[in-house]
Amino acid sequence: MLKSVNAFANSFGEKLIFGISDDDQVIGLVDSKKDAEVISECIKSRMNPIPRFQLFIRVVNNKKLIELVIMTGDQTPYYYSGEG
Repeated sequence: MLKSVNAFANSFGEKLIFGISDDDQVIGLVDSKKDAEVISECIKSRMNPIPRFQLFIRVVNNKKLIELVIMTGDQTPYYYSGEG
């Protein structure tokens, strides 16, 4: 996910949707609020500088999704630290 956030912040911005399967089926998230907090914390702790982003919880077919909107950065280049 952070590779995509990094790429979007360094280019034209974009959005990621969590809770959709690889075959485009809405599967939803069990705990979307907690998942949104984890996503936010990952971005804030592993990216430098921290890109501008917004998180929204959306309901589609009675299932909760997370929409992560990454804005085009004005402090490029953005970097992220991997898993270690």
